[in-house]
Amino acid sequence: METDEVRTAELIGSLCLATDLGMGFPFEHGLQTTLIVMRLGELLGVDRCTANEVYYTSLLSHRENGKLSWRTEPIEL
Repeated sequence: METDEVRTAELIGSLCLATDLGMGFPFEHGLQTTLIVMRLGELLGVDRCTANEVYYTSLLSHRENGKLSWRTEPIEL
């Protein structure tokens, strides 16, 4: 069964790859980070809802308000 629909994970994954290139990170840095945090979540036994949140948060971890960002200093509130 073939479909022309794009899954959210595929779209976010593409943005993650583009963000890596734009930030000067090695190719697939964000995907590797996501794989690591998902494995940690599995080892910790997190529920499916939390795992989904962690998955998308990790993929988009270098984006802020639609702009690429990377902070080395703490954020002041």
